[in-house]
Amino acid sequence: MKYFILIILIISNCFANNSLNGNISIITGIKDELYEDDSNFFIAPLLSLKYKNYVFSGNSLGIITTNEDTLRNFSLEGSYSKYLLKSGNLDNKINENRLSPLYLSFSSTKNIKNDFISFIYKRELHTSGNIFSIDFSHLYFIKKINYLNMISKIKYTMFDENYSNYYFNFTSDEYNSMNLPYKNNSLTNRIDGGITLLYRITSTTDLSLSYQLSFLDKNYIKNLDNGSINSLFTLGTTYTF
Repeated sequence: MKYFILIILIISNCFANNSLNGNISIITGIKDELYEDDSNFFIAPLLSLKYKNYVFSGNSLGIITTNEDTLRNFSLEGSYSKYLLKSGNLDNKINENRLSPLYLSFSSTKNIKNDFISFIYKRELHTSGNIFSIDFSHLYFIKKINYLNMISKIKYTMFDENYSNYYFNFTSDEYNSMNLPYKNNSLTNRIDGGITLLYRITSTTDLSLSYQLSFLDKNYIKNLDNGSINSLFTLGTTYTF
């Protein structure tokens, strides 16, 4: 209890000194499951805070630096749940728990007019897996409708063997339980593409509508023969303070 009170006092002091800012979002949507042919509805709050160069957003804590038109971010990214898969899941095909990912992440984003290009490296701490990404986004200003903008995005990600075999493959024991030969997953590639509409309701409130498609070339847990395509649709509102 005393730590909670201390945190509240620190945050209150930052507000008093006008050194803390951020936003609160409510996001709802429908997403395809990573390991099953199913979709789920979700609704979730999201709090983001920035104090000087320190940023807390949802499940990540980071430090950002800027240099002219380049932003760099070093962060620790966790998950809200301990396990991504648990023994007994997927009709008992899973007999070994998969911990939810925990990342050390570094990104560098360069802004060129209305374009943004990001290079991202992540180290997954449970598997010692490495992830490399390149992300390109373009911001469109829709002149015919005031306060309405659109962001298009495409992203390529490569997962190494350690990560791929842990999160996108069965273990050797699980293959044996299914009477199948082990199939190594040496490398996994993913391509994401999406569009987001942003509408400014007031000077502090925004409304967003987003749709994203993701293609994973190998996800043996979901499909032993082919890749998988997942979609994500979200609707959200954000209040900035």
